[in-house]
Amino acid sequence: MEKAPHKAEQSTLSLHFLGELSVRRDGREQSLPPSRKTRALLAYLALNPRPFRREHLCELLWEIPDDPRGSLRWSLSKLRRLVNDEGLPRIRADRTLVSLDCSDLTIDVAQLLALVKTNLDETPLAELQALTDTLCAPFLDGLELSNFHEFYSWCIALREDSRQAQVRLLSALANRLPRAESITYRQRLCSLAPYDVATRSDLIVQLRSLQRSEEAEHHYQQGAKLLKSAGIDDQGQLLQALRGALPAGKAPAGSTGSAHLPTQSTRAEGSACPRPPRLPKQFARGLVGRKQEVQWLSDALQRCCE
Repeated sequence: MEKAPHKAEQSTLSLHFLGELSVRRDGREQSLPPSRKTRALLAYLALNPRPFRREHLCELLWEIPDDPRGSLRWSLSKLRRLVNDEGLPRIRADRTLVSLDCSDLTIDVAQLLALVKTNLDETPLAELQALTDTLCAPFLDGLELSNFHEFYSWCIALREDSRQAQVRLLSALANRLPRAESITYRQRLCSLAPYDVATRSDLIVQLRSLQRSEEAEHHYQQGAKLLKSAGIDDQGQLLQALRGALPAGKAPAGSTGSAHLPTQSTRAEGSACPRPPRLPKQFARGLVGRKQEVQWLSDALQRCCE
């Protein structure tokens, strides 16, 4: 009896674009092409799963003097070795079009964006924690290629989408963990959203409730400095959190819960005679220290003199 012809087993391939780019085959990390443009091409094809004209890819990542068509052919040859399996050519290219077949690939960015569209409260806590530890890193860290404007714009837009998804993921996890265990994730939230007043206020309140006063003071000072440098008035919310005037996880009435960086045009309006900031209500209750009051008066004077 004749034996059936041997059929090559298909490997499990995963692409990781959060943090430093990596490719893993059957769990083992693969050696990547040294060319940063080749790595960028892999990310672009993987996260835009459709055919692209060769001319578009040449304009995306190469300049005319660099022989873009030759450079593209070289990069595709490197990617074939990286992602193709025997009998399964995932890189598909003809004289006109190029694409990457992602139907059987695991891609961390796609996993993150799909995950936050689900009900995170129904995800098992251990699974949610493992996913958070895996998926919360900057998109294509160090691979922006800022000289190539179309690729750079695409990269920055997807990095922001990933950041917002990571904020949702971290928030869901922090709200489900015991207070002491949630601090690490609340700190990571502040790193992802450094100008979000409500997020930092919540961290300060949680630290105070755990009697970690020095850390609360540190995050208050750090937040106040960041907001001041960005021209954002928190209306005393951070100070209220530090002094215990806010309940845990709650913003003051009327707060949107999120601060946005002002645009250049917004800063320019009324710059000839800016109105000094309104002092927080707690200052009307009597002095309990002068450092903060002096800072507010100093800020008001500085704005009037600009």
